[in-house]
Amino acid sequence: DRELLHPPGEKPYTSSGRARLCRVAQHLILFQNITYWWNSWVGFYWAAILPAYLVFSGDSLFKFDVMTWSILAMLAKLPSFFIYARLQQKAGGLDEKYVWKSVRHFFVTVPLFALMSFAQGTFSAWSIISKGADRSYWTSFGAAWSLRLVKSWLLFLVSLHMSALVYVLYCHHTLQLTGGHIAGVLQSVFILAAVSDAFVEVFKVRLPKFSIFKIVLALEIFLFAITPMWYDPNASTSTDATPTLPPVSSYKLNWDVAADVTIYSSVVDKSFQAMESMRTGRLSINPRMAWRMDSFTADNWGVLAEDLQGDLANPQADLVGGYLDGSNYTKSSLPQAFATSLIGWSLLEFPDGYSKSKQQTYAQEALVWGTSYLRKLGLEPRQRSTVLADNVLAFAVQVGMKMNYSDDSLVYWGRPEQFPEDRIERPTYYVTKTFRGSEPPAESAAALAIASMYLRKADNADVPNADRMLQKARDYYEFANAYRGSYDKVFTDGNIADYPSVTGPFDELAWAAAWLYKATGESSFLLRARDSYEAAVMQTKNSANYMRFDYDNKLPGCALLLYELTGEAAFKQDLEDYLQMYMQNTANFTQIVQKSEEFPSKFKPKFLGNGLAYVTKYGTNYYPLSAAFIATVYGKILLKKAKYADLEDENRVKALRLFKWAKGQIDVVIGQGGRAKSFVVDHGFDFPRQPRFPAASCDYWIPLPKCDWKAFHNPKPNPVMMTGALVSGPDAFGAFMDNRGALEYTDVSPYWNAGLSASVAGLVDTLSVLEEDVLGTADVYGINAIKL
Repeated sequence: DRELLHPPGEKPYTSSGRARLCRVAQHLILFQNITYWWNSWVGFYWAAILPAYLVFSGDSLFKFDVMTWSILAMLAKLPSFFIYARLQQKAGGLDEKYVWKSVRHFFVTVPLFALMSFAQGTFSAWSIISKGADRSYWTSFGAAWSLRLVKSWLLFLVSLHMSALVYVLYCHHTLQLTGGHIAGVLQSVFILAAVSDAFVEVFKVRLPKFSIFKIVLALEIFLFAITPMWYDPNASTSTDATPTLPPVSSYKLNWDVAADVTIYSSVVDKSFQAMESMRTGRLSINPRMAWRMDSFTADNWGVLAEDLQGDLANPQADLVGGYLDGSNYTKSSLPQAFATSLIGWSLLEFPDGYSKSKQQTYAQEALVWGTSYLRKLGLEPRQRSTVLADNVLAFAVQVGMKMNYSDDSLVYWGRPEQFPEDRIERPTYYVTKTFRGSEPPAESAAALAIASMYLRKADNADVPNADRMLQKARDYYEFANAYRGSYDKVFTDGNIADYPSVTGPFDELAWAAAWLYKATGESSFLLRARDSYEAAVMQTKNSANYMRFDYDNKLPGCALLLYELTGEAAFKQDLEDYLQMYMQNTANFTQIVQKSEEFPSKFKPKFLGNGLAYVTKYGTNYYPLSAAFIATVYGKILLKKAKYADLEDENRVKALRLFKWAKGQIDVVIGQGGRAKSFVVDHGFDFPRQPRFPAASCDYWIPLPKCDWKAFHNPKPNPVMMTGALVSGPDAFGAFMDNRGALEYTDVSPYWNAGLSASVAGLVDTLSVLEEDVLGTADVYGINAIKL
């Protein structure tokens, strides 16, 4: 009490034992007041945070069946309704508001009391310690300021939960409703009922007399009744049962084709903008990328080895152009070539997807930009040789040096346009006949072969340029095949450690040979593709790396391409083994792909709460997108094989299931289908604000202000919106840290965005084809009359 804290005749904080006891008591009071908040925040959580999160995100924080939960929730309300009715009968006109007072106390009084206790109690306790003044006091909610606080809190609660109800009721036809949506709506209804009496009393609202119990019960019965119409539980089934294919009519895709095409077209457009923002070299004037200018225009081969000098077709050959490796200032050839391969392949497979989304021009520009740089990577001799492998003297695998963060003089954060090349060396790393590395030249050969095929069949065909690309592709492949080796084994200083070759060179050699066979029809390429594929399978298939279709592992793409070219069951089985790993979390996944006895799927992704297939913490979003792209291409092949008159054809049903799975993965990444979180910058409502790209973290004014590590540590969003950038993604627990310093969450890469563009363009193409078939205006794949 006051006498204990300040004994008469003594000043505070004297050395007496009693004063020391006072000092301890004062700190205990301060501690209790400060920590009171943590004992009371649960009221805020249940009243505002949890219901809003469930409704607007659709995520279910707990694993439960929504129908069972709805039934139990409704049954739990029935006893309270009958108890209330019994009390009215016994008490004679019992006012319903007295029954709700405890609930109202929890949602209205407790949160506000917690705030007031935290603020006033901390102030009082601190006054005791610092000034020796006891300012403890009791107050009530009768004061004017407390009434204003109550009104503000009630307005916030009512507005929040009414918005939640309107959001679900108005948007249910475009949302993919989950258990989270339904649980959130039921909680919002209950909270509105709980605070309604307080709202009426505080704001002096005159309403006709009604029973809150009856209204709540009626609303919950209504929601329970309509839940089956909105909600598809997608319950998993055992994967050990023998697959049986249900009728097509029982598997509804529930696509709003026109709306989806508009949304996905926007994603493709933004994704190409992100790829444009990562370009380097001599950039033409681009209104979409006004914040990027020329950079690294002096990139070249540097001082070549003596055995390469004097025999060059172009001694002044430069290495200007290409893409930056995301947050680094290096240019790695292997991921850039793979990005170009993905764009080219998607242009070949999904021309309608790009034309429908009005992105064909940007896709072609991306293909030209990529191939223009790839054609510079091979150093040519003065005289061409009849031995094609000798027409490449050296192949550049990386330009620029990885940042050495142990040495402050060798690190930089800022605009690529202002990179301090006088302070930080920018060497070129290359492989030769002696220092061998097959992966980058083989992948570049595949990209150029794909581009040559597209240039021949494009509306404005450029046959001479296609011929030159095909010849360059031959040269690169022969060089990579004749002088085999893994390029990251040549350089041991760690400067190319960001893109190591874990799977070895054989998958790239098979990949390049298969594309050259498709481009030329020469059987020798098919034979070599088979041999390299078998060698790669021996090394890779029974490892976790087989789950990945990326810059390093091409086996899933090889299996798909070789199955398309040969129709052989072995390639089909390998392809379906890959897809099986990604689809084990979906309903009846064994109806999509058959299990292989030789490959019992001991490696499989983890599935996050939102359904996203999680493979690795770096590039989390890319891997399900690449699998979605493979699934869409494969589904299109299966549709072509489906029997025209048989609507229950296994190929047709499997294709439709592949399309739906691909759409589901894409929707999670871009935040569609009622999922609030988008991992594509400037798409959706909740998207990353700090993608890890140095140029985007800098202010752009005229003249350019200084940009350094202060921009890196700036807690605010990037000054420049890096529209369309696909960030790495969430961790294994589904958490995402929007911080440019957290590389594994917010890093970006050109080949990740290439995967986004390719997969979403494939989905637009598929939607367009299915829409035409359903409408009966075309019959490309013979699936008229199927109800999607």
